[in-house]
Amino acid sequence: MFADSRPRFSASRSAFFAVAPVLFTILVVATAFAAPERRAQLVPETADGRISLLVEVAPGSAASVAARVEELGGRVTYRFQFLDAISVALPRDAQPLLAADPRVHAASRQHLVRRAIQPVEVPAALGPRAARRIEAGAEFVFLDEPFTARPASVSPRGSDPESFFGYDVLTGAAESWAATGAGEGVIVAIIDTGIYPDHPMLQGNVLGGINLVPEEEEQAIDADDDGTPEGLAFDWDAVENNGHGTFCAGLVAGHADLVVPAASLLAQSVALHSPESIDIDGDDAVIRLRGTAPSASLYAIKVFPYDGGNSPDARIAEAIDRLITMKTTGELDVDVISMSLSGPVLFDGGCALDRIVDIASLHGITCVSAASNEGPSLVTVGSPGSASSSVTCGAGMDPIHTRVVAEAAFGVPLGLGGLLYPSDDVRLIEFSSRGSTADRRVKPDLIATGFSVFSSGLRDVDQNGVNDTPSFGFGSGTSFSTPTIAGAAALVTAYGDDLGALGRAPFVANVLKKAAIPIASKALVSEREQGRGFVNVPRALELMDAGAYLSPGASDPAHVLMEHG
Repeated sequence: MFADSRPRFSASRSAFFAVAPVLFTILVVATAFAAPERRAQLVPETADGRISLLVEVAPGSAASVAARVEELGGRVTYRFQFLDAISVALPRDAQPLLAADPRVHAASRQHLVRRAIQPVEVPAALGPRAARRIEAGAEFVFLDEPFTARPASVSPRGSDPESFFGYDVLTGAAESWAATGAGEGVIVAIIDTGIYPDHPMLQGNVLGGINLVPEEEEQAIDADDDGTPEGLAFDWDAVENNGHGTFCAGLVAGHADLVVPAASLLAQSVALHSPESIDIDGDDAVIRLRGTAPSASLYAIKVFPYDGGNSPDARIAEAIDRLITMKTTGELDVDVISMSLSGPVLFDGGCALDRIVDIASLHGITCVSAASNEGPSLVTVGSPGSASSSVTCGAGMDPIHTRVVAEAAFGVPLGLGGLLYPSDDVRLIEFSSRGSTADRRVKPDLIATGFSVFSSGLRDVDQNGVNDTPSFGFGSGTSFSTPTIAGAAALVTAYGDDLGALGRAPFVANVLKKAAIPIASKALVSEREQGRGFVNVPRALELMDAGAYLSPGASDPAHVLMEHG
């Protein structure tokens, strides 16, 4: 399938062997990423000496334990509806007293969860041109070209040409749009930095959202490190928020046409490597952009502050708990949760964050989570990706993305991207976290493109420390394979609507896993690395028709050396 969806190049063998190693070295160096922080980080103490705890209690005792917390000088920040637990801020010296209460099963420090994005490091070897285009440590590589963008309608494949970089071809999503209504009627909640609903890629998709970041937390941010907090705070839908959530939203449900100069490097590279996705009209080039499920509806829950800083794991659990409550009360019939984030794993599948994911699945919500970016080391999948029922997403790299970003952003001469990535095969990217879990479950479950992904973003054009302008750009990380797979889950959910409970979680995850296409044999890439393989929507729909949704099928988490040594 993959080979049929990509253009082929006819470079000579001698030219390839002479040039490709140099180009590949350039790209690897250009996309060298800062080593992730693997040590579990605690939520810092507050200025008045309180520590953040997640307190798990005996069934029915949450109210009385909350009263005890207040007696000890603490405060309850959230009381869970679907876990026997409360989130609290407590004076440090009171923690042993609370933990000794017989109604308390555990009083654990909260840990920080980060967005699963990979910042870019730009070495001098790329030259001044690349340095001008890409700021070292930047999270996104934005368009330098002038552009306009207009919302676009969504049509089934056959009447709607291929979209930029072939996301719909890689996953088979677009050929499923007619059967699934392109995800219409399905609600995908994105737990992230918020969503800017007025981005031209997203107009009409965003139903609403909530902000869980305390105002005082954002007001204390000192973004310029001058010793004086900026005193700023923004709601879930503000353009000033970090653009990570808006980028993910575009990959789930975006639909826009991007107009750039036909003479720009981006347009020329796309025309060369993905000619089906671009129209040249005089001086303008129109590049079609579509998410996996462009008619799905989106709901934002902001859990990260506007500067993209980390979030307590209890806040992520709270967001899921709130979504379950919304679904069970009829306030919001959420079908899929997309979480492009990852935190430390202290108890695979058994921590509160992992358990609330499983509870959401039992209520018919498919939870899709990033694996994290700590590969190629084994057993590095983070939470909530370590949850038993999570659809956990690793990251691959594909030829079109890699060729175009090399030429349009990293200074590789036009046309040589094909020598850099000469095959038409999807490969696993090195940073993608590997499994299995500590209790030997297969993780990640699926992979999708997570290297140099292109989507909707937000940019600080005025250079005043906060975003102010919708834009488009490239980003990398399991953060961005996750929304692509969440969009696939939305399409399968739409297709299975007439099946009732059998068309929702956990059965959506089952068919997605069964339908995945391995990017290589297990002798080359084990399930610990690629899970079941690359997500494939048409095959998942076929399995739904066949009634093959009661089980995810057999899997083998053994490492390749254990299997074939």
